[in-house]
Amino acid sequence: DLSLALRIQNMNERWSAVIGHIQSQNKNDWKLAVIEADAMLESLLNQLGFEGVSLGDKLKRADKNKFRNLATAFEE
Repeated sequence: DLSLALRIQNMNERWSAVIGHIQSQNKNDWKLAVIEADAMLESLLNQLGFEGVSLGDKLKRADKNKFRNLATAFEE
């Protein structure tokens, strides 16, 4: 499916940008990495049908038995 392939390509490009920000010497880039990773996670949760106004709301409603690393999404 072309649509799925394009979405995967987009996510890979976004994740590559996150990695680039993390590897930067600039601390502001590190913040951008966190912001972009959060946006990616929220996008995924939206696609999976999670409800909530914010990313935090969606994570709070997630089934903790299905997400082994759910607690790490809340870490600062």
